[in-house]
Amino acid sequence: MDRRGFAPGARPKRRRDYRLPALVADVVALIDEVGGSAHVVGHDWGAATAWAVAGLHPDKVRSLTAVSVPHPAAMMKAMVRSDQLLKSYYMLLFQLPFVPELIATRRAAWFDLQLRKGGMSKEDVARFRSEIVDDGALSSSIGCYRGIFLTDPRIVRFRVAAPTTMVWSTKDVALGRWGAERSRDWVDGPFELVVLEGASHWIPTQLPDVLADAILERVAG
Repeated sequence: MDRRGFAPGARPKRRRDYRLPALVADVVALIDEVGGSAHVVGHDWGAATAWAVAGLHPDKVRSLTAVSVPHPAAMMKAMVRSDQLLKSYYMLLFQLPFVPELIATRRAAWFDLQLRKGGMSKEDVARFRSEIVDDGALSSSIGCYRGIFLTDPRIVRFRVAAPTTMVWSTKDVALGRWGAERSRDWVDGPFELVVLEGASHWIPTQLPDVLADAILERVAG
């Protein structure tokens, strides 16, 4: 297994590869295009990927702001040491081929209601319906979850040297506090946990100014 998490001689297919090492490689390629290093910010799967970029390619990341999703190793521990496994039941459902896509299209009202129960606003749901479901991007979005069990779990035991801010919200129905707090155990650089009281999982769209302030403080610090 090389430093990016691939077996010797193996490399990701450039299409339909949603394993974490492949996502990391894509982000690194983008960073290289803009100058070789960057302040990296990610939410949800973007956060999981951002953690891995910072851990596997420390020279590429000046600072890290991870939103909602904790360090992947802390997430794995949270599955057995907290209620995170119950919160993550949907990840198992997403492993079923074609079923989530069929539900999203043929039972659209029910599917959208579940998104609302998860904290999405009406505007968030409408955008999701238009830009993800109607535009044919749902399978790609779910592909990240389907890539979980194809990724060597040993690669997530990386440490992060970059100054890091972890942003977590108390009304997040998908991610508990245990993993957010234990993320500091995997960070060697300065670490700050920002807890947003009463906020849902959808921080970037519902509290953009608050999140922007946290990002700018990390970048400046």
